[in-house]
Amino acid sequence: MNKNLYCAMQAISAMALFCLWIELSNIVFFVIFLALWLLRWKTLRGVILNIGKDDAGYFVFAGVFCALSAVLFFIQSTQNSLLGYCITTNVAAVLAVIGLVAAIPFTALAMKSLVEVGNGRIDFSSLKPNTFISHHWPKFCYALGVLGIMVMSAFSFSYDIWSDEAFSMALIKHDYSEIISLVAGDAHPPLYYMILKAIVDGIQALFPAIPAIFVAKIFSVLTYALLFGVIVTKIRRDYGQYVAALGVVCLVGMQYMLDFGIEVRMYSLGMCFVTLAFAMVKNILAKGRFLDWTLFVVFSLCAAYTHYFACVAVGCLYIAILIGLWKNDRTRLWHWATAVAITIVGYLPWLATLIEQMQLVSEDFWIEISFNGLGMYVLCMVKTPLLLLAICYLLFMIVKSFRNKFVDCNFFAMTGILVPVFVVVVGLTVSLLMRPIFMWRYLVPSFCCFWLGILILVNSLCNRQLRAIIAMLIVMTCISNITNFAYKQSVLISENNKLMSFFQSQPDDAAYIITYPGLSEIVELAQRKCYVLNERFDQSYCRIFGVNQLSDAHEILPLLSLHQPLYYAVARQEQETTSADVMLKESNIAYTHVKEMHLSIGYELEMTIVDLYRLTLQSEEQP
Repeated sequence: MNKNLYCAMQAISAMALFCLWIELSNIVFFVIFLALWLLRWKTLRGVILNIGKDDAGYFVFAGVFCALSAVLFFIQSTQNSLLGYCITTNVAAVLAVIGLVAAIPFTALAMKSLVEVGNGRIDFSSLKPNTFISHHWPKFCYALGVLGIMVMSAFSFSYDIWSDEAFSMALIKHDYSEIISLVAGDAHPPLYYMILKAIVDGIQALFPAIPAIFVAKIFSVLTYALLFGVIVTKIRRDYGQYVAALGVVCLVGMQYMLDFGIEVRMYSLGMCFVTLAFAMVKNILAKGRFLDWTLFVVFSLCAAYTHYFACVAVGCLYIAILIGLWKNDRTRLWHWATAVAITIVGYLPWLATLIEQMQLVSEDFWIEISFNGLGMYVLCMVKTPLLLLAICYLLFMIVKSFRNKFVDCNFFAMTGILVPVFVVVVGLTVSLLMRPIFMWRYLVPSFCCFWLGILILVNSLCNRQLRAIIAMLIVMTCISNITNFAYKQSVLISENNKLMSFFQSQPDDAAYIITYPGLSEIVELAQRKCYVLNERFDQSYCRIFGVNQLSDAHEILPLLSLHQPLYYAVARQEQETTSADVMLKESNIAYTHVKEMHLSIGYELEMTIVDLYRLTLQSEEQP
């Protein structure tokens, strides 16, 4: 093996170890490269010697990059990683500092190697063209994309949901006019719920035995299947085989793509519309046909009616088109102005509701902007250090080639990459001016644009060997993420099946008292009568979920004669005493603990732990 290639692989693998964002994908990378270390351990002694006195710039870059990695590792390990609940903050800080110091020289060498590969000064004999691989690697990538969609489809037949998904399922049980009025009191537009209701009602009319939650999850998978078709047709014609083949891999294999592919929320549909709008940008700037503008406006409006930050994402596309036309063909600016006017007119029916929602949000909203939240904006996009290092190098290359014409592949690539950046800037600006309203998952509609932009940039600026290296990293990341996703979902389904078995074993007259809004999953999954004993669960939510609200614990006593058994659903976190326990004790209501069960969710960073309590009929009146 070429020594320079090996040193670069050593450097990147060391960074993957020391910049630990603990995930299965990083562990797989490390095991692969560790095997290379064992095979050629002598070259390890000469790694640092490859950095000369004139390479101070690489050390500066490596220091900044590793500092960011250490910060993100600290955030991840103390909050939501696999290590998060097993180590203390002090331990996480020590590990982050050790990783920062140890990774700097290795990362500097990795960056230097990437630059030398990009400039053609290193020739990797192991990456010479192979006839079989060059002819068949796109088929392998397409097959990997199909595998990802099949895996999502398989895990769609699950009752695993979290509170927002329960909200979606509860909302579509109302008629269309009620959906619009109920959504007006929420913080999202109505298109997703309308489409979801039509599909769920249609399928259940034909196949009533299929649970609605399964149909809703499959609908999210179908949006990915549609994007798969767009990438292998439209994107392949416009940007080539390399972008299309790896595009479908990124669609299913990059960070959080699989998770949102089975979530009963509007993010997958929003990503579909934003990506379809992005796919029309090149045609608009190159040809500007009426059909191209029409499709772009339609997709933009659909995105705006699906999610507000999908609307922000297509707003970035409108700005990109304006810049492209201004630099190359100002005679067609009136086309752009017409499209903007039509889009605004098309959104007018919902504009008044949007203003009311903004006023409501400005008065009270639950989201908080924190340092950890800022770190998640980076983590949610690129969580694998190897790919992040390659992306940093690509951005360095695009800055060097900034003098290129605006209507070329580099312009379209930067448009896709900057879409999530624009969303973050707008989200944080609005949060600072009004109140915090932005969360990292609102970036999901722009994920596909981001990865397509990266691939277009790689295909445009990188030589053959660097393209091959990045392709291997993407494929390895995809395989690891699919494996990781399948494992997590298997665990969640196993836990959730226990809970569903418990619910289904209860008699029809069983009932549940909910004391926390986050336990709305029980309302959807239990399929029994539910009551709410929490002042924060307002009347609109009671109406959406079809539950009755109790004013205090004393109203539980009359329910004991109506429901047998009657359960108390309590959220318990870190062994804290819950208000439910206090209420029960103050009311002198005798109760017995039945079991502790996990209400799993399809969302990696949140896990609701549910304790189910059975109230005995031998209760005593409050003195």
